[in-house]
Amino acid sequence: MNAPRPLRAVALVLLFCAACLGQVRAQAQAQAQALTIAIAPIAVIDAQSRAVGNKSRFEDDLLGRLSAIPLGGALFFARSRECDAAPASLLEAARLCERGSHPFLLYGYLRSSEGMCYSELKLLSREGKRIVAAFASADDEDHYPRLVGDLAAKIVRYFADDLALLPEARDSVSRNVFELSFSLGCWTPAGDWAEPMAGIARAEIGLRLIPKEPLGAIGSRPWSIAAAPRIEYALGISRPGYETSSLHRLSVRFPVEACLGVGSSDLVRASAGVLVGFDILSQERKYGSRLVETAVAGGLCASVAYFRGLSDRLRVGLSCGFDAVFYDDPLYSFSPSISIDYRLGGVHD
Repeated sequence: MNAPRPLRAVALVLLFCAACLGQVRAQAQAQAQALTIAIAPIAVIDAQSRAVGNKSRFEDDLLGRLSAIPLGGALFFARSRECDAAPASLLEAARLCERGSHPFLLYGYLRSSEGMCYSELKLLSREGKRIVAAFASADDEDHYPRLVGDLAAKIVRYFADDLALLPEARDSVSRNVFELSFSLGCWTPAGDWAEPMAGIARAEIGLRLIPKEPLGAIGSRPWSIAAAPRIEYALGISRPGYETSSLHRLSVRFPVEACLGVGSSDLVRASAGVLVGFDILSQERKYGSRLVETAVAGGLCASVAYFRGLSDRLRVGLSCGFDAVFYDDPLYSFSPSISIDYRLGGVHD
């Protein structure tokens, strides 16, 4: 006996969520095997007012620039959560390092004076109980981002050169990146359309333009946005008990995507936008000739996806889309799919 339609829909959503959780668990295990470098609160000193603070902006900016550098899964930078105050001495830093069981701890200060910024960060080794490296950079306040980027590059270069962990590590930003996207799956109508019509299959092709990658970071995870127009064809047929009919759907979507990196090659993607639906309904009437009806209407679309990188150009993932086409009787649908992204290229800074 077939399960009721709502139960099958719920089962598909649960399977999709379970697959995503499996990917997240695998990523967490990979992160646990990486070398983690903790970043302590950074003291921010204003020499004019002689004030000492603990602005989180500098730490966030540093984490963002470190996360923008390809680390190959060998390194992971994270904020230390054991205290809110910046260590004022080597002894305080060593205590913080022991309390958090951090293999390495970065601590130091950022000083601003007369339009200039100067920062010095020290790398403390818990095993050796000593400072193993120091990183310094100076610039004018108008070029504060350049100072942060210089520090991030020096930190990663230490692990790449002195410890030979990242032989190909470099600060890389890509611009105007183009990708082809393909997806294949099924779709399920909801609402008033769920009773007479069953979704069979769908296929989609699209183009993605990423203006800048990464655009920023949330903690140590890079994020970016993209424009991703795409075209979908979907086929549906009537359910038993209704006159034989078929529904051919052509949807043109114009979504904007937000992508969040969750590792060296994996990412989570969410999108939302508008669509235009072109539908053709062909109905074999029991008493009469075939009836063909066409309809065009606008609507909204959204999707979530989890992708795993197989190479620098190829990603494979699971996605689930949600559509609403505003006919007189609105057509709501969702569509779980297997998706493939192929990177065509871009400009690298």
